[in-house]
Amino acid sequence: MKKLLQLAAVIALTFCTVESKAQLADGSTAQNFTFTDMNGNTQDLYTYLNAGKVVVIDVSATWCNPCWNYHNSGNLENFYNTYGPSGTNQAMVLFIEGDGATNDACMTNSAGCTGGTSQGNWVSGTPYPMCNPASAMITPFNTNYAIAYFPTMYMICPDKKTTKVDQFTTANLAAAMNATCPPPTAVNDAGINAVTSPSPFVCGTTFIPVVTLRNFGSSTLTSCTVNYKIDSNTPQTYPWTGSLAAGTSIYSTTGITTITLPAMTVALGNHTFTVYSSSPNGTTDGNTANDTKTLSFAAVTPTTSPVAEGMESTFPSSVCAVVNPDNSTTWTKSAPGGFGTSSNSAKMDCYNYAASGAVDYLLLTPMNFSSSATPALTFNVAYAPYDATYFEQLDVEASTDCGTTWTNVYSKSGSTLGTVAATTTAFTPTAAQWRAETVSLNSYAGQASVMVRFKCTNNYGNNMYVDDINLSAASSVNDFDLSSSISVYPNPSSGNVFVNINLPGPVSADLKVTNLMGETVLESKNNSQSTIKLDLSKVSGGMYFVEVRSENAKTTKKIILNK
Repeated sequence: MKKLLQLAAVIALTFCTVESKAQLADGSTAQNFTFTDMNGNTQDLYTYLNAGKVVVIDVSATWCNPCWNYHNSGNLENFYNTYGPSGTNQAMVLFIEGDGATNDACMTNSAGCTGGTSQGNWVSGTPYPMCNPASAMITPFNTNYAIAYFPTMYMICPDKKTTKVDQFTTANLAAAMNATCPPPTAVNDAGINAVTSPSPFVCGTTFIPVVTLRNFGSSTLTSCTVNYKIDSNTPQTYPWTGSLAAGTSIYSTTGITTITLPAMTVALGNHTFTVYSSSPNGTTDGNTANDTKTLSFAAVTPTTSPVAEGMESTFPSSVCAVVNPDNSTTWTKSAPGGFGTSSNSAKMDCYNYAASGAVDYLLLTPMNFSSSATPALTFNVAYAPYDATYFEQLDVEASTDCGTTWTNVYSKSGSTLGTVAATTTAFTPTAAQWRAETVSLNSYAGQASVMVRFKCTNNYGNNMYVDDINLSAASSVNDFDLSSSISVYPNPSSGNVFVNINLPGPVSADLKVTNLMGETVLESKNNSQSTIKLDLSKVSGGMYFVEVRSENAKTTKKIILNK
C-alpha cells in the first residue's frame, strides 16, 4: 500500500515525544474515563465496554505532524465505518487530545488556537467522536495510560484489557481485534448483516426485500425468525430454516445467507424499512446488539422532468442517493464545484481510501423515456491518478428493471479519466481542471423506466469529483435546460474567460458579453466547439454578463473581471 508504507517510514522516525516513561504493557487494565466530545456528547469508556464493544483510542496532539499524517491515512475512519455503529456495531473509536493546553480552536484550526499550532481541521469529515478534555482531566488520564509520545493508541477489549496498536492499518486493527478481543461466546446469536433491497429508490409501489442473515453464535444456526416492517406498521414474520455453521470469528465471512422476503406494497413517498432477527434456534438471542438494520427509501414513479443534481443543497437529495456497500469511505459533498461555477461537488476520497476494489455509487431517481428520441446524460468530472499503478475507474451504468441488472454505458480510468496529470499529492481541482462529459442514452429511448448510477471503483489512487449531473429525456439538443449546461470559468477572471457548453450532440451557439449598461463589449457567433475562449484582456474591470444563445434557448451568466 503505497501511501501507508511511506507514512510508516516517516512515523518510525518522527514520533512527537511528550515525556520519558513507558507505555502501558499489553494486558494492563484500562481505567475508566468520561469526556465530553466536540458535539457535546458524553463519551464514557466503561459504558462502551460493558455493552461488549471494543474501543480504540487515539491519543494525539493537534500540533503533532505524525499524528496528523495518521489521522489523514483513513485507517481509523475505515475501521470505524466497518466495525462501528454504522457497520457491524462491535467497536468504537475515540480521538483524545492529549495536550491540556490545546483549546477547541486548535481542533478546528480556527483563529484563537492556543497551546501551539494546529496541523489542520481535525474535526471536519471525522465520523467518530473527537474529545478535547480540559487540562485538569487530561493530566490524570495521561498518567493512567502512561502516554509517552503522540500519537499513542490502545485497543481496549470488553474485559478492560489493553493492547498497544500505534498507527495500525485498518486490516491490522481488525486482525488485532479478532486476536485479542474475542467476542462473547453466545451459543445462539443471529443477526441481520445487511439489506440489499430496497435500494434508496423503489420504482412504483411494490418491492421485494432482500436481507442477509448471519450466525454470530458458537453453535450451528438451524432456525430463526426474521421480522420486517414498513415505517411503524406491525412487523411481519418470516420463519427461516436451514443450516448456518458458526463463523470462525465475528469478522469472518462464513455463516451468512441471503434471504428473499415476500413482496411488500407501499404508498408513493418516503419510508423506512426495518428488519430484525429473533428466536435463534428457538431460544433467546444471546446478543441483541447485532439484530437490527434500518434504512430509508423513497417509492417513486419515473419522472419525465430532467433530473439535475448540483450538490449545492442537501446531499444526498430527493433525486440522487449514495449507495455505500461496505459502510466505509463513500461519496460526500465537498468543495469545489465544477468549473468554479458552484460551491460543491460529489467527492470520492480515494487518496485516503486503502480498500482497493471497493465500489461506491451515486444513484439517480428513475426517468421515463417513453416519448424521448435522444435521451442523454451530462456531467462534469475532475480527477487525477496517483501514478501509473494507483488509479480509479469511473463507470456509468443504466438499468431498465429498477436496479436488478445493470448495463455499462460509460467507462474511463487512469489517465483516460484524468483531467490533469498524475500527482502524488491529494488532488483538489481548480476551475480549469474539470472536463464536461456527455453520455448518449439513445438505446434506452422508448423505455418507461430507466435508472442511472455512477460507480467509482477504488484503487487507493487519488480524489475524484463529479458535479452538475443532468439526466434528460431530450428529443433535441435545445430541449435541454441550457442554464444548467453552461459553465463559465475562471470566475472571477483577470482576462481570458472560457465558456463550456455541455450538451449532447452538436450545437451551434452565439455568445455576447455586455456590461452593466447593456452595451456589447464582445460577440462570438456560430460556435460549434464545446469550450469557447473569450478574450476580455482589453476590457476594464467590473461586472459583465455572458449571453449564450442556441437555436431555441438562451441563458445568461454573470462574470467578474478583477483588474
